[in-house]
Amino acid sequence: MLPRRAVLITALVVASVPAGAQSGGQPPGSGVSLIQLANEVAALEARVSKLESGAIVAADLVGQWRVYSLGVETGATPPGGAPLPAYIGTETVAPTTVTLRADGTGTWQDGGNRRFDLLQGAPWHLQTTPPSPASADFTWSLVNGNLRISLFYDEDGTAGDVAIAAGGRVLVWGAGKSNDGGASSWSQLGIAIRIP
Repeated sequence: MLPRRAVLITALVVASVPAGAQSGGQPPGSGVSLIQLANEVAALEARVSKLESGAIVAADLVGQWRVYSLGVETGATPPGGAPLPAYIGTETVAPTTVTLRADGTGTWQDGGNRRFDLLQGAPWHLQTTPPSPASADFTWSLVNGNLRISLFYDEDGTAGDVAIAAGGRVLVWGAGKSNDGGASSWSQLGIAIRIP
């Protein structure tokens, strides 16, 4: 009795497979042939392979990017200097759009820095600086797997590099500096996401 049931179930399953599921046909309701589907899977595998390898070329970075950044600054009286109130400041730049063009030039367009300083005093108080929109043109290149933008500089005056992540879909940078013999410092963290 058991073998007869297995044969019957197998016959029902085979009989219910549509003719379109055979080699080169279209799965029901898909509108895509198996050959087209195989080609799309192969193209997706190639994109994933590039994403995982990190093999980015300059052409992968061309386009528009949305930038988000946060800066923190602290300060006090410098050694041997005139007394100054201590402060802690934060700064964001938003909304910001960066465009990288294929010719190695680019444009930075932002809605202005939004700055807030907590100033020492009796009592401590918060000072805000109204945003002032800004724009700048710059040059860019791909150097040793990093994005180099002429607007970004390290402490020593050399161009600062921006790390490329997620297969060229995300850019990340950070910087910091101490001034006035250590009486003040700033740090910044930024991220840019490719606009589709």
